Amino acid sequence: MIGFENQSQPDKYMPARVLSYDGGTYRSLLLEENPKLVPTLTLVLYFGLERWKYGTTLYETINVPDEWKPYVSDYKMNLFEIAFLDPEQVKMFKSDFRVVADYFVQKRINKNYTPSKRVIKHVDAVLKLLSIFAEDDRFAETVAMPDKRGGVSMETLFDYKEYKGMIRIYLQKMHYTPEKIVEALKEDDYNISSSDVRSIIQELNDEK
Repeated sequence: MIGFENQSQPDKYMPARVLSYDGGTYRSLLLEENPKLVPTLTLVLYFGLERWKYGTTLYETINVPDEWKPYVSDYKMNLFEIAFLDPEQVKMFKSDFRVVADYFVQKRINKNYTPSKRVIKHVDAVLKLLSIFAEDDRFAETVAMPDKRGGVSMETLFDYKEYKGMIRIYLQKMHYTPEKIVEALKEDDYNISSSDVRSIIQELNDEK
């Protein structure tokens, strides 16, 4: 049984917290009518752009006298510093988490982010995770844009947000018709279809 704990900041007492999580899982299993224990572990996913500055074992967290150590079991947590993964390691992910990891690695290395063309299958879940841990207001609003392939890329989502902002201005301040908005966007070399413009207009009207 695998659990995940997401962290945006280092926590000095994380090894003890993980010990309590894993212990709680075993306790729940023991309370079942026919207990059947299975291996249990917690993976700590740390999304900070600075290195984790605390220990990863119980012995590094609390002061255990030498004479107690034969009787006090140490406990090591499984820590993954996502922003400090190697770009080649990021490419090994086959799930949408590759997009998430890529964001944090880029932010650490380049200080900015170039959206990926990789298709995201679970758009809502990815954007919600990034809106919490990325501290980037571009993810604050979850955007769901229909796509024939069953998903969209981060590049497409960022473009969609930009289009939505521009169309809001055309509608509310310039009072353009949908047809005139399409013409205006094409004049500025934006590649967006009439149907997508109408979908965004409908979304904006629904928000009123």
